[in-house]
Amino acid sequence: MQNHKIFFILISLSLVIFNCTKINHEFPKAEKGVLDLKNWDLEKDGMINLNGEWEFYWMQLLSPDDFKDNKIDSRYFINVPSKWYSFKIDNKRLNNYGYATYRLKIKLNKKYSSIALKLPILVTASKIWINKKLLLQTGIVGKNKKENKPDIIPKVLIFNSDRDELEIIIQLSNFRDYFWCGIFRQISFGTVDDILKQKDRSLSYDIFLFGVFFIFTIYHFGLFFFRKKESSSLDFAIICFLIALNTIFNGEVIIRNFFPNINWELQNKINLLTLYISFTLFIGFIQKQYPDEISKRLIQISQIFLSIISLIVLFTISVIYDQTIHIFELLLIIINSYIIYSVIKAILNKRQGALLTLIGYILIFIAMLLDIINTNTIIINTTYFISTNYFAPLGLFVFILFQSIILSQKFSRAFSRIENYSYELEKKVKERTKQLEIANNDKTDFFVNIAHETKTPLTLINNYLDMYIKKYGITKELTIIRNNFEKLLKNMIYYLDSEKIERGKILYNYNQIVDFSNILKDQIVLFSELAKNKKIEIENYIEKNIFIKIDPDAIERIINNLLDNAIRHTKSKGKIYLSLNSNNNEVKFIVKDTGIGLTDEQKNNIFEPYYQISDGEKNLPGIGMGLNIVKKIIDSVNATIHVKNRLNEGTEFTILFKKHDLSEKEKVIKKIKSDNNQDISINLGKEIYNEDRYNVLIVEDNIEMLLYLKESLNNKYNIFCAIDGKKALDKIRIIPKPNIIISDIMMENMDGYQFFEELNKNDDYKNIPFIFLTAKTSKDEKIKGLTKGAIDFISKPFVIDELIAKIDSIIRIQEALKEDVLLKLSDKYYDILEKLETVKKEVSNNLPNYKDSLYKLYHQYRISKREIEIISLLKLGLEHKEIADKLNISINTVRTYISRIYEKCKVNNKVDLLRHF
Repeated sequence: MQNHKIFFILISLSLVIFNCTKINHEFPKAEKGVLDLKNWDLEKDGMINLNGEWEFYWMQLLSPDDFKDNKIDSRYFINVPSKWYSFKIDNKRLNNYGYATYRLKIKLNKKYSSIALKLPILVTASKIWINKKLLLQTGIVGKNKKENKPDIIPKVLIFNSDRDELEIIIQLSNFRDYFWCGIFRQISFGTVDDILKQKDRSLSYDIFLFGVFFIFTIYHFGLFFFRKKESSSLDFAIICFLIALNTIFNGEVIIRNFFPNINWELQNKINLLTLYISFTLFIGFIQKQYPDEISKRLIQISQIFLSIISLIVLFTISVIYDQTIHIFELLLIIINSYIIYSVIKAILNKRQGALLTLIGYILIFIAMLLDIINTNTIIINTTYFISTNYFAPLGLFVFILFQSIILSQKFSRAFSRIENYSYELEKKVKERTKQLEIANNDKTDFFVNIAHETKTPLTLINNYLDMYIKKYGITKELTIIRNNFEKLLKNMIYYLDSEKIERGKILYNYNQIVDFSNILKDQIVLFSELAKNKKIEIENYIEKNIFIKIDPDAIERIINNLLDNAIRHTKSKGKIYLSLNSNNNEVKFIVKDTGIGLTDEQKNNIFEPYYQISDGEKNLPGIGMGLNIVKKIIDSVNATIHVKNRLNEGTEFTILFKKHDLSEKEKVIKKIKSDNNQDISINLGKEIYNEDRYNVLIVEDNIEMLLYLKESLNNKYNIFCAIDGKKALDKIRIIPKPNIIISDIMMENMDGYQFFEELNKNDDYKNIPFIFLTAKTSKDEKIKGLTKGAIDFISKPFVIDELIAKIDSIIRIQEALKEDVLLKLSDKYYDILEKLETVKKEVSNNLPNYKDSLYKLYHQYRISKREIEIISLLKLGLEHKEIADKLNISINTVRTYISRIYEKCKVNNKVDLLRHF
């Protein structure tokens, strides 16, 4: 039974490898630089590899302009894929290093609106033109090593073909890589869907291998952690990790997704080192499994050679270490042949697991031989499975799988010896395993459906919130909660709707007839209060009885989005103009504002998903899906939308619908259900001052956030509020001096940075601790804020307790520093005063009238200059807070001085003190 399982595994793997290496001879091939696809339909017949004879211009870097007159000499034809050093010119093989131009003409059977190329890795720099348009440049193509800048990464090019013939021109230069040169991998050509599917298959293959090897790494590290005597587990874990690392530097080069600017030399070295070192450790691992059959000395000698070529890679440049590939390939064939021979001996000696090890090792050997043959001769076609020609990782995966089976057999035998004593435990393990499988399936289903299921709990929350409001009434806090919840729900619906439209799922019913005129009037009423609050005037001209075929929810979304954007981007005292009229069979809907307008870049990207327009002064709500949804709805009903751009003057959106002529029996929808979102008038309340508290000034343009901060901090501090930097400057002059300032960055009229700079111009306020509280989260933004002199930079969202803790900490540090400085100054003043007293004493002996009774008291009680000032202010009737403000010191410092005066004068209260003076 066990042999049958092994046989089934072998057959399955053979089919996979056969599929990976399948060659299809029915594909058209290029001849003399022309690929004739007149009888090939990319949409029906599928994609094709651009194999065959390409025009080849050695040591020439030609652009499309060079081919205009067809007078270029030295034209040759080279087979693609192949390495150019295998090509001969005048019976001489080309040098590995150099530069060249490839050219191919493709005759199509028709025009295609959207087609694509999947380009392999082109070493080491390339430029690609398609129909005279430069579409891609990797690295810098040069005519010598100094000019050439290497870079290697596979790419997908998507483009349109407005004619039935394509011209592809590729410039390549290589002065770094000895082994790879020319177009040595296949270029795939087809529809965008087919090419992207191929890329996804290739990417999935790489990710799958990386994931498998990484899991095995963790697994075997775990085995070693719990059984450190099993050093082979550590060796195997390191091998798996190196192979996992190698997979992300090959194929689709996954590492570039995380480190797009990784150095070419570093990438190349890691690729080779992971290969060499993993094989060095791998043969050592095999020797430990079968020490009686495999010579340890021979393996150690092999490892020394492999270590030497690894050091060559590490400490030399590509021109030198590329030569080690052939040495490695030779060692690989010799060592693997010896190990296979030794494992056969282990089978004859009936070693446990030797048969599976042999099968797995033979598969590795075959995979490595395929890589070596394919690397040197380019014969394998991988159109049907993956876009990489590397099979060694797949062979290693099978070998590791077999090793896991061997390990499972060992555990199985161990468990069978104690089976009679652990039946109940085994039963529980099986039950738990089943639960884990169910949980794993549930988790998978959860991630598949999470986007769609999110709306259910949000809907329930909304319904119960409405029920609570109906039962107990609306409050300011509940209104803020509901408004912000509906913003969240709106953004979620935008996202889900976009996904449904993208996948072609039915979202709207466009066979309904709506009264556009009446619906537009109703929606204007809903937005009029919001516009009024911003002092924006809405003018409209709406022609009556205009009907179109569209889903009422869809037309509502269009109107609401355009009106909301117009109000949001129009400043106070601006205007919004709406027009709805018809002409023949066309309905024209215009939304025009006097807002910030658009740049050319914004105009080109305004309908892209997640693209947001900012005026640079304030945070804008939403996720940037509104106009994307609007565009998709308009396209779905065969309407058109046009944008007129007037930067800093306003924006005009014009939508053209097809007019519907209403018949008597047709049902018309005249009204739509409006949102529950309510506008609220937030009153920040009176600012109350308590002299025993510290003062905090908050500057924030979001009124709801400002209210939240005030209510959260009001029980502990004196809170003063302003909605922008300009108003904050006006306010700080009429309130007690703040102990700390908290400010947003993006605000109208004057942003946080400008406010901070203006504040620093005034000596009275420049030393106030300043905290930036903002939605900007980038590292550069934080460094910018701290560089300007802010004491902290807190990003939204934040925890209010953390903010309070930071405020308390800053004030404690501030007060401690002030008190320490003042006490030191006080001691210095006292020393100076004591010296002056000595001098004055001598003078007073000669000046009888000098001895003033008040001065005598000060001298008697050793009162310092600052203490004299405080006593003078107490005599005037000033309170502690007023004295602190007058002398620009803290309340705690005032209290410390007064306690010291009481102690010196031996009194207990202010009344007794004033009697002395």
